[in-house]
Amino acid sequence: MHKEVGTFNKHYLLSIKSPALTFQSYDWCSDKRLEILFKVLPVDSTVDLKTGAQVMLVRNIDDGLTNGTIGTIKGFYSYKQPTGNGNYNKKVGFMRNIQVTSRSVPILYSTARDVSSLSKSFHLVEFYLHDVSEHVLIMLMEFQTDIDSKPAVKRIQVIFVFIL
Repeated sequence: MHKEVGTFNKHYLLSIKSPALTFQSYDWCSDKRLEILFKVLPVDSTVDLKTGAQVMLVRNIDDGLTNGTIGTIKGFYSYKQPTGNGNYNKKVGFMRNIQVTSRSVPILYSTARDVSSLSKSFHLVEFYLHDVSEHVLIMLMEFQTDIDSKPAVKRIQVIFVFIL
């Protein structure tokens, strides 16, 4: 079933006219024999995204942005510039209530055009929460599986999956 959904999503992603960006995960494994555990993580090692794609969070970020929340990718932006509002939470890598221009471009951010900078970029996602639109910048995040309370595998990747 997962493979069928992935094939359907890839076909739909091709119909979106914006350019695709590929996000390759950063993986770590404590023992080669445990690499099979990567399959239980909710995100793949490679994720293709486009501006305009509908995505779903696969992990809770905070009380309002939870697993299953659906949004739309509005763009990819550098986080090197200050936000000016002190609303940046480095531990979980997101900023809520982002001020945007009339074209959904966040104020004080620049477009991430260099593919090598994708790991250092935010994904601007527009969520509809309680009938209100909110723009959120989200970084890559860490997913981990433990054995005996010790990390066995870790993957740093986007926190959402592409859906229809």
